Amino acid sequence: MPLFVIQRFGWGSAGAGLIFLSITVPSTAGILIGKLADKVGTRYFSPLAFLLAGPAVFLMRYVTGPSVMDVLLLVDLLAAAGLSVVIIEVITMTEVFHSVSDAEAKTPEAFGPYGAVAQAYAILNISFACGQFAGPLIAGLLKDGTGWQGMTLALSLCCPPMALFVGLFNWWTQVSTTAVDLNE
Repeated sequence: MPLFVIQRFGWGSAGAGLIFLSITVPSTAGILIGKLADKVGTRYFSPLAFLLAGPAVFLMRYVTGPSVMDVLLLVDLLAAAGLSVVIIEVITMTEVFHSVSDAEAKTPEAFGPYGAVAQAYAILNISFACGQFAGPLIAGLLKDGTGWQGMTLALSLCCPPMALFVGLFNWWTQVSTTAVDLNE
């Protein structure tokens, strides 16, 4: 993104760094997302987040010049993508906690006297770090190979299958949990 805004808009390093505000400011909505997830459950949030991210990334292809409208479009689309990331992070952290709590309730002391929450979050943190490494690397390779439009198309096409996968996984988890509860 910094190279893109430097090349397209002629911005300096300060402007290239400030573009990340578009992605990070939506993280303030995390508390609202968490509160809502605590009230209604987490099942639908991640698929919806991927469905929000897909069009946001796809529409970035229309940011082509240094006009004010293109800058505003990019900022808005980055904010939508940032909101998607926040939703996914909050819901993933919630699910990790619930998974560990459920496992510890079924087999107390299986993870030692202090449980496995810290270990689970460490694994989650490693996963996010791998994504933060692989994401820009893949995006950069795509941009170099196919251009800005090709990169936005390729990355946006990853979102609907992920929404389907996460939605089906959530559904299957719900069905299998209900079946286990009925058998007990």
